[in-house]
Amino acid sequence: PAYPIVVSRIADAYEVHDITLDGTTAFLSVLGYIDGEDSRIDIVDVADPIAPETIGSWNAAAEAGFTWVQEPAVSGGEMWVTSWDTSVAVVDISDLTSPALMEVFELGQPSLASVVLTDAPGQRVAVVAGEGYGAHLSVIDAEPSSPTWGTILGEVALRDEVSIHSLAFAGGTQIAAAWYQDGLRIVDIADPSAPVVVAYANTWDSTNPSSGQVFYEGAGGVTVDDDFIYVADSYRDLLVFE
Repeated sequence: PAYPIVVSRIADAYEVHDITLDGTTAFLSVLGYIDGEDSRIDIVDVADPIAPETIGSWNAAAEAGFTWVQEPAVSGGEMWVTSWDTSVAVVDISDLTSPALMEVFELGQPSLASVVLTDAPGQRVAVVAGEGYGAHLSVIDAEPSSPTWGTILGEVALRDEVSIHSLAFAGGTQIAAAWYQDGLRIVDIADPSAPVVVAYANTWDSTNPSSGQVFYEGAGGVTVDDDFIYVADSYRDLLVFE
């Protein structure tokens, strides 16, 4: 680990924004060129890390009208994709070589950054984070057979001056959220219609001379592994919480 070595590279993926790994399959959100005309999700078989192979692709610009894709979440033969737009797309990936658009849901946020799929509250939901002033967390009905599929069940909003950004499943019925200047927030979705913040850590560094210039600064990324929460912070680098 002290001496990582690049063993392979995919040369045709222009400006990859995010990656979701499901077993030995990687889902890459490719921003495309400056106008987003080639914004897409590339599906890559990484079973052999020396020779990764692109086995499928979903063109988000052509099929859903997305400007730039942000993050894919994968579960049960479906892929939910957020974008730098106000909608989230649901894609059938039962055949990885030929993904097909199922539906696009308008959520009415400034843009959408992150999504987590989970059955933890006793029903299948998608937890979505927006990005931009006034962006917040939304819990969406993610069960296609439900009459309320794609509708917002509940939301958590903090200050309009601060944007949420990244999400990670934290175990049980809890979601960890990196909320930029408002730091780390733990949201319990046991009742999807009434998600609630149950814990927090204020990470904001107000002493930095660049603080307060834009909304996308501070706690921007979050991941959870066992009993630890890792937060990527634009001013404080890596923060680890137990």
